[in-house]
Amino acid sequence: TEGELASFREAYGALAELRRKIGELEMDEAERSRRVDTLTYQIDELERADLKEGEDEELDARRTLLRGAGKLMDALQLVGQLLSGDDSSNGAASMLDEAEGAIRSVSGLSPELEELSALLREVSLQVEDAAERVRDMGRDFDFSPRELDQVESRLDQLYRLKKKYGPTVADMLAYLESCRQELDRIQYADDTIARLQKELAKAEKRAQEKAQALSQARQKAAQGLRDRVQQELRELDMPKVQFLVEFREKKLDDTGMDEVQFLMSANVGEALRPIQKVASGGELARIMLALKNVLAEDDGIDTLVFDEVDTGVSGRAAHKVALKMAQVARHKQVLCVTHLPQIAAMADTHFSVEKGERDGRTYTQVKELDTAGRKEELARLMGGGSITQAILDSAQELLDQLKNRYFGQSVRSLNSFDDIAITYVRSYFDQVLFYRIIRTSHRQ
Repeated sequence: TEGELASFREAYGALAELRRKIGELEMDEAERSRRVDTLTYQIDELERADLKEGEDEELDARRTLLRGAGKLMDALQLVGQLLSGDDSSNGAASMLDEAEGAIRSVSGLSPELEELSALLREVSLQVEDAAERVRDMGRDFDFSPRELDQVESRLDQLYRLKKKYGPTVADMLAYLESCRQELDRIQYADDTIARLQKELAKAEKRAQEKAQALSQARQKAAQGLRDRVQQELRELDMPKVQFLVEFREKKLDDTGMDEVQFLMSANVGEALRPIQKVASGGELARIMLALKNVLAEDDGIDTLVFDEVDTGVSGRAAHKVALKMAQVARHKQVLCVTHLPQIAAMADTHFSVEKGERDGRTYTQVKELDTAGRKEELARLMGGGSITQAILDSAQELLDQLKNRYFGQSVRSLNSFDDIAITYVRSYFDQVLFYRIIRTSHRQ
């Protein structure tokens, strides 16, 4: 169903987008009128301001200059007098020119004097140029208190507008454009809605068709799932079980048109009912295990953790649960907590986890068991606190029987196994001693 699911999601996404656009355009008449009035006022206010990008920076620089106009004119007058002189004294330019002439008259006497004459000439020309620029600035600078008032007034206007429409003139111009576009959308909303409604009808039809195709694919897959899960449950000592995937049509949403639930009947003569209402703890554990085994190759999960999956089972049923977990472990890394020796014996690797106190702190110790340790812990499960040689022999026999019968091939662990196992047990469990069932094997 991957192709049908992707196709439906694409169609439903287009449908949802059209609904969103129509929803944005639809509003009652009073709300529309209020919004039009607001946008019209804001557009008019910004347009009358005749904003020019960057003018706030230019005006701010001009205001700084105008505020210092008096000092500027006094400085230009003094510099002009010092460089060019006046009726009562020579300026620096004139004196440098005289100095250069004096040196030039004797420059033929030595190379050093020729170099000095050239230097003075260059400095004299630069000073004359500076004096000319000072005179030009004095002539060109036009200052009046009225201009300063105008600049201050304009900056104050921009400040008030910035508080409402944006921190810069560029931001305010962008807001003005967005207001114009929104006003156009509202004024022509009826025409746009009519056009989008036509597109919506087509999109709804297409999404419904894709949802129907997805539903058919799901129902076809559900038949296979039903048969495989029933077979798995029979192998888990539930021979009379009936399992069914029930479909009910619902309002179309992003998951499709199907409302799905699992039904079961564990005993002959009982009606099929939702699993969560009729299954016991042991039945739920086995149903979950059956589903995981069926879906193991396709769910994209590398590690499965079973916490007390043997709840409510014993004897032959426990043995079959152990076999089924071993099948799951052919495709996944499996970690299991159990207190049943039939299940524990199926593992490739056992860990004991003990909690204790040291220096007033609680600590957890995770230890991988060797062959002798595995036998001892299995014997503890089988015999409780009193472990006899007969119980130890039975534990060894159980290990050998299951190993020789079911696990002749070599296995390997995933690289991340130790970290996953230790992190899991440290963060989750409270009890003093647990048994880790881990089986990993070559992916097939």
